[in-house]
Amino acid sequence: MNNKIIVKDCYAVKDGLFKNNNQISEVIINDGVIYIGNEAFAGCENLKRIFIPDSIKHIETSAFSGSGVLLKIPNKSKNGYISNRTIMIFCKENSYADIWFKAKKTGYIVVNSLNTEGKHGTED
Repeated sequence: MNNKIIVKDCYAVKDGLFKNNNQISEVIINDGVIYIGNEAFAGCENLKRIFIPDSIKHIETSAFSGSGVLLKIPNKSKNGYISNRTIMIFCKENSYADIWFKAKKTGYIVVNSLNTEGKHGTED
């Protein structure tokens, strides 16, 4: 499954807009969007990647709560595995999104690159 959502022609991703949508695996937020609302992508358990533009100026605390693919990570101190939901975030270094996600310290892999060229449409 590789279903893409492109957020464009608006200034905000409204509260709860994509909440619990397990069909989404990738989100591209176009430049001009400035706000990601409360639980906008909460519970999106198959969300792997999100591209966030420099125009984002605010992300609500629970915007991505419970989202991301479940990874089992080997952990010797726990005698087995620990599970963690993870999303790969693509954004520019020192942008609001970069600082916001890095402050969370877990559940997000931040890649300081933002290249959405060739990404069109909503599905592969």
